[in-house]
Amino acid sequence: MVQGYRRIFWGIFFMTFHFDIGSIQILPVFVGILIIYSGIKYIGEEFECGHLLKAARFSLLAALASFIGGLMDLGLLNVSEGSLVFVFWLAVISMSEILLFYYLLCGSVELLVHYQFSEMAQSYVKKTRGYLIVFALFTVFEVICFTFYFEAAFTAIAVLGILIRIWLLVIMNALKNTEYAIAEGEERECNE
Repeated sequence: MVQGYRRIFWGIFFMTFHFDIGSIQILPVFVGILIIYSGIKYIGEEFECGHLLKAARFSLLAALASFIGGLMDLGLLNVSEGSLVFVFWLAVISMSEILLFYYLLCGSVELLVHYQFSEMAQSYVKKTRGYLIVFALFTVFEVICFTFYFEAAFTAIAVLGILIRIWLLVIMNALKNTEYAIAEGEERECNE
């Protein structure tokens, strides 16, 4: 499971910090989402959970939405930045991302409860609620700004988006470290 959370961590990293050469992204956002998908599938092989299955489905939806959004960015789909189609697609990408990480965090809580880390599971329930509130407010702010084309707010949107993803990186890193503790506990039980 540690490997799964490691993949999710790097997937979020590549979603957040991607490299561009001109208008072409070297590692597009959808590649990061597919790395997250592989991490979720890896965890799901060891711990079956309905929430993780839903997270995997929403990661594929988010990857598809992000791929289409990337085509829009390249100008291959002739959609202007202030158009209704662009704003709608932005909302679709944001909602699929919210649901992806919501179900991933819920599945992680189930995993922690299964391995009897109930106090830690409760703290992740709070983190999940916090994530939902913050990301929903961010999405509303983002949609309003792009709908009315508030250019001055675009920098704030970018910074807030990066901060939210860094918060997710910290959460995934902590879950990866928790998985180390679970693995050590299982080894001790096997040796006894």
